[in-house]
Amino acid sequence: MQQPDDFDACWDSAASTIPGLSIMDRTAVAGAERPEPRSPHRTTTFGLVVQLVALVLAGYVIAVLSIMAVLIGCSILFG
Repeated sequence: MQQPDDFDACWDSAASTIPGLSIMDRTAVAGAERPEPRSPHRTTTFGLVVQLVALVLAGYVIAVLSIMAVLIGCSILFG
């Protein structure tokens, strides 16, 4: 079998030997409805609570680290 140089020719060659590989071969059933895609931004109440808790904890950690940095800086400067 001769190897094609470009990807399109290679894909066409494979699509011609494997039935159903080409996306043009797929036909929709009459009357079939496409399912609605789920919105990536829609979340549950539990997910919102988890995000809120994570945000509060991150703020708390940043505040504690900032206070520690100030205290360490003052102890270095003023002995």
